[in-house]
Amino acid sequence: MSNEEFKRSWKIPVEIGTQSSNIVIPSSHKEATHVAKRKEAEASIEQQIQTTKTTDGLDITSEQGRNKSMSWFLVLFGLIFASVGGFLFYSAFQGELMLWVMAPVFFGIGAGILGFGIFLVGRKLECKIIDDQVYTRRSVFDRILYTRQGKLTSPDQLILKSTMSSTTNGKHTEYMAIYAKIDINTPNGSVNKDIKLVEGIEGRAAGEAMERKIQEFLLESNNELKGKLEGELGAL
Repeated sequence: MSNEEFKRSWKIPVEIGTQSSNIVIPSSHKEATHVAKRKEAEASIEQQIQTTKTTDGLDITSEQGRNKSMSWFLVLFGLIFASVGGFLFYSAFQGELMLWVMAPVFFGIGAGILGFGIFLVGRKLECKIIDDQVYTRRSVFDRILYTRQGKLTSPDQLILKSTMSSTTNGKHTEYMAIYAKIDINTPNGSVNKDIKLVEGIEGRAAGEAMERKIQEFLLESNNELKGKLEGELGAL
């Protein structure tokens, strides 16, 4: 008996088509799909970001400990690279001169990734919008690093950015953040700067939903302020 494997193949002749589909999706179906996706995004952002309307304004908290899969992956990845770098340093001290080139590279990259991963695990960002002022406070593991303050009056000042992305089991996820372009007073004068208001939002649709929520609040707040000013001017 021969050990040769039997194989068979076919070639099917085809002709490139020139016709297009005549199926038209009804506008009502498109609108219903759009509304459903918006509601899903709004429900997602409600779970991810704490947003509270107060008598003073709007409180937004990007809590510590979110985006666990991304954060801990970076911690583990950085730890492995830093450990390899440490081992290469040890081997270099034993007389392997060529390793003095590789050791700093592995250790430096690993330490950087590890530090960034630890920052993601412990980071927290609080934002308050009161009248026409926005206040933010950054903390890591409950230790306050800095605060920011500026004037926020228009939805046009808001910027939605993609800060990171990951792919798990073929699913691509974008991590979004919302910034505000504001003027900050410094000893050297006024400086225009992008201040982060919300961070670590999973999914672009959820990020857009959060941006809409802030935009709606700013428009509502501006209308209330305008009404108060008109009332005060009318009373004069």
